[in-house]
Amino acid sequence: MQALLPGARELALPRARCRAYRSAACAPRCSAQTPQPAPSRRALLSHAALAASLAGVPQPVLARAAGAGAATESELARLFAASELPWPGPSFAYQRQLYYAPWLFGEWDASSRLTDFAAPRGQRFVPANAAAAADADAQAGAVPFRCRFYSTLPDTGANSLRVALGAMPQSAIIADRGYNIKSLTEATLGRPGAIESVDYDPRDAPDRVTVTYAGSPPYRAELYLSALRADDPASPSSASVFHTAECIRQVSVGVRRETVNDYQILCQFQRSEADANTVLLRQRVAVYLSPYDALYFEAPNTAVGIYSYDIALTRVLRTDGAACVETPKDVVQCV
Repeated sequence: MQALLPGARELALPRARCRAYRSAACAPRCSAQTPQPAPSRRALLSHAALAASLAGVPQPVLARAAGAGAATESELARLFAASELPWPGPSFAYQRQLYYAPWLFGEWDASSRLTDFAAPRGQRFVPANAAAAADADAQAGAVPFRCRFYSTLPDTGANSLRVALGAMPQSAIIADRGYNIKSLTEATLGRPGAIESVDYDPRDAPDRVTVTYAGSPPYRAELYLSALRADDPASPSSASVFHTAECIRQVSVGVRRETVNDYQILCQFQRSEADANTVLLRQRVAVYLSPYDALYFEAPNTAVGIYSYDIALTRVLRTDGAACVETPKDVVQCV
């Protein structure tokens, strides 16, 4: 959920779109072989699909755990609804970690489907068959996967002050990026075991993810996260609707090849009024030209392709009705 699954969709092109692209950049991701990096920077949309990782999933001002200085809901809501999505400029407000609304805690059954594709700058800036490929992907149906959000004690200034004053630190909800990226990527590829490992340290290096594919020749993707933003999880306005946003630079590294792709992932989580265990995640994945692209200076820092997804989330409950989730440290949390 990018997102939701930030960092996941860029790694795995949906099946139908991949078949439609049929470029050297994409074809290996459709086959049973290990994915290979794109031979040309012009294949800018070859990875565009991103996570529930939630990834991510999956924000024009930053995500705050304690609430101080967090982006207002209207800022992120306006960005989510915008027809054009510029690359966010520098800001001291950005954080290195996204903190989510408390009601997203748990493990979720998810079903993702492509609902729309737009080329805001015109078809000249995207592959010739991008629209047809997106339509084919939409017709291919939903991709089922699982995602996780768990509770942690963030290493924030506010929590350090609480501890210094003898108070208890405040917990926050974060996405299990490692689990979510692996889950969504393998589900999208239709190949369990396609990801050998996902290296992610949410405390010491929350803005860096290394994804290594299984098989040979060796292939990996380095994800650099930036401009993380979110609504204030403690705000009354976040009781039923919650927004996040983040930017991802994906560097794909293979044998004598390296490609760079830039994305911005916007997420809107909407909690069902009738069922607290049901959430609709709407996700927009914006794709940007690389400075290496010949058309870059005609559309600098401007999205040239925008993919929209609807992701239905249903919380997994135990037989006793408890919502539980296993953390990356193999600790089971329940509420």
